Amino acid sequence: MAELEREADVAVTSGPRPSAPWVARSLADVEERAYVHESYIERAGVPRSLAELGEHRLLTWRSPDRDTTQWPLRRGGSHRVEPVLVFNDLVGLQECIEAGLGIGLVTIPPQLPGVRVVMPTVIGARVRFWLASAPAGRWSPSVRAFARELVPFIRMNVKQQEIPIA
Repeated sequence: MAELEREADVAVTSGPRPSAPWVARSLADVEERAYVHESYIERAGVPRSLAELGEHRLLTWRSPDRDTTQWPLRRGGSHRVEPVLVFNDLVGLQECIEAGLGIGLVTIPPQLPGVRVVMPTVIGARVRFWLASAPAGRWSPSVRAFARELVPFIRMNVKQQEIPIA
């Protein structure tokens, strides 16, 4: 969002709706969940409780709206964790999950076979993604064209797939 003040025409962000002076359009609501690859499960097992979660290699994304040491809980609130890796890049996090390097909290699930959801009734939350721009920029042809193409792309690619539970 800080780049909107300097050089960017639009920003994609998650969490609460961006406040004034920005104009925001909802892109998608996505489930944030913890994922793990079968190869990690074979080596380290899978946590069955929040207490056991701390015994595992945890990977997380630097979300714009949350502390990296706080994983959301389905019942509300969060659980304190100590991630071994923190990513600015969701794709990098997905690749590490797919490689079996640990349990990762991510909004868009990795697409490779062998990826499982961890503790789906305990860990996770619904996250809203927004497209934001300066008020004057929302009428620019480039911003309108970008939004017109991005919204269907996001909605098509963030559909949560049913992944067997670890």
